[in-house]
Amino acid sequence: TLTRNEMRFVKFVIDGKMYPVLATEGEDSKRFAGVLGGAKPVQVSRDNALVTALKTPQGQKSKEMEFLRCLATCHTVVRESTGNYRAESPDELALLEGLAVFKCSLLERTTSNLVVDMLGTRSEYQIIGVNAFTASRKRMSIVCRDVFSGIFYCMCKGADSAMLDLCNLTTVSRQKVDKNLLDLAMLGLRTLCIAHKKMSEAEVKRWLAQYKEAASSMRDRNGALHRVACEVERDMKLLGITAIEDRLQDEVPEVIRDLTNAGVIVWMLTGDKEETAVQIGQSCNLVHE
Repeated sequence: TLTRNEMRFVKFVIDGKMYPVLATEGEDSKRFAGVLGGAKPVQVSRDNALVTALKTPQGQKSKEMEFLRCLATCHTVVRESTGNYRAESPDELALLEGLAVFKCSLLERTTSNLVVDMLGTRSEYQIIGVNAFTASRKRMSIVCRDVFSGIFYCMCKGADSAMLDLCNLTTVSRQKVDKNLLDLAMLGLRTLCIAHKKMSEAEVKRWLAQYKEAASSMRDRNGALHRVACEVERDMKLLGITAIEDRLQDEVPEVIRDLTNAGVIVWMLTGDKEETAVQIGQSCNLVHE
């Protein structure tokens, strides 16, 4: 692999506004994406303007707060007794580690509950069901209940190709989101769309019955679970876009140069968006102007 598989949550976009998670030395915005410039990432101050704004009553109800809450709950990460996170994917680990910049974290998780710290406030969520990520679905979601408020949520994150059609977006909003996604991809960053919706207790009970039936099915269980997940993952509110970098391994450009100079034909296979792949290809001397 060309990259280190060491994901870093570097920025996110909400309603067209870009927020930094990790800053780099220097002021060149293109160097912000370490995959392009190789600048050493350092965490920004935790006493940032967003954290201050979120502590206000208005901030508690903002889309930014909803976005961070979704990131803190929509995952399958477990926190061990040592305090370390154990994650199934490096992307999920990067997102949770990045949340620490905004004073948000996962405190503990069991099969039925998860507890998070949101800007110093302890919040507990009852896990109703988890719709796992698959290569075909390109997304995952969790149906949960805020124990304090009693509100039911479906929290969801995934690739834009799988998510945007499931969100309530006007034509103009969709165009703006597509532009944001393209801008991030042109920096060589990997993106995920974050969305949620509130659910009534009746909706949750009806969905849970279908979920349990699908989970215990002896025929086409995966297909049944997929259909049940699709049933709840629709008519959602898009909260924002995350951008993750995966830096090149050391000396990748030099190795590719030596291979091509030796007459070896080199191909790059990737699951990234085309724009992201081109930027990475240019940064490792595989793709030229």
